[in-house]
Amino acid sequence: MKSFFVLATIAALLVAAAPHTVHGAHEVLLQRLNPTFNQAIGIDWLSTTNEVVVSVNYHGGQPHNFEIIHQDGSASKFSDVAGLTEEVKITTVKPNQLAGGFKAGDMFVGSGADGVIKRITDHGATIETFCNTHDTYLTETMGLFRGSLVVDHTGLFGYKLVAVTTNGKVLVIDKDGVPDRIASVNNHLEGVAVLPNDPDRYGPMAGSIIAGNENNDRVYSIKPDGTVLHFNIGFAVEDIDVVPTPAANWYGVQFAKQKIVGIAADQWVGREGDILINQEFPDANTIGLAFLNWDGTSYSVEHITLKAGSDTDLGQWEHMTFARAGIDIIEPDGDQQCDAQHSGTTQQLL
Repeated sequence: MKSFFVLATIAALLVAAAPHTVHGAHEVLLQRLNPTFNQAIGIDWLSTTNEVVVSVNYHGGQPHNFEIIHQDGSASKFSDVAGLTEEVKITTVKPNQLAGGFKAGDMFVGSGADGVIKRITDHGATIETFCNTHDTYLTETMGLFRGSLVVDHTGLFGYKLVAVTTNGKVLVIDKDGVPDRIASVNNHLEGVAVLPNDPDRYGPMAGSIIAGNENNDRVYSIKPDGTVLHFNIGFAVEDIDVVPTPAANWYGVQFAKQKIVGIAADQWVGREGDILINQEFPDANTIGLAFLNWDGTSYSVEHITLKAGSDTDLGQWEHMTFARAGIDIIEPDGDQQCDAQHSGTTQQLL
């Protein structure tokens, strides 16, 4: 178990106070989808049924916490699980995330309790405490796992569950629920992804866990040895994803508008492997959706713009996901059979 963390602030690697910003380089057709949702927050792809699951009824989780969105655009209660509080973030185990002993289709969620992650199995029928960090770190306040969770697909973090918290804790957790707190940044973290070790593409953040802080416009990079770097990008990150290979459909939660919006897989072709970020409250003249790019010298935010015919009635973003599933007018992308285990040296696959 690592003793604690190293916080490295390396001036030569930090982005300048006014990072380079690009507008209009990538356009997408963003579509409103049926149905509407009551206070949705988290969203992810359930590969075992090729559907999308969403957490609803923020903040108290009543009368239930989760709904499943079917390919015809209808939605229904996913399980009887109720009463999970706060922002309930979701990660599901996907076909490229099995090397650590996790089971495809299992779902890990924050519980609203300090240091506690729940696991939901059997297509929503069973819920159990997967990890209570206080069993290992007896007196340490971890914060809530509303920060985000993801299963490491690269092997750099042992193919374990990666989780970040509201107190800035960064943990990797094995299939038996045993946690290893590898770092603490002492700041709220939200949105998380694991980047392959490809420095040409990802720069100093390559081979690390990355997580955002919407309060200070930083992205934090946590290496396997616990070293922490941070980069000021001038963008308040709410969530982070990596465009999969092959490209997949994308879905995002519009909280205040009580809807899910989508972008079809063909709109992401050519951007596979790129880092996608969103912003809860978009800046003026932006939609709050962007790429975070490395040009060999510095990071830049490339704002995505909308094609004619897009849904422009946008407001507050919550979380987002890529999925092979279709919803409503967005068809399944047809590449589910491509979702194979990979070495982690190439770009992320679903």
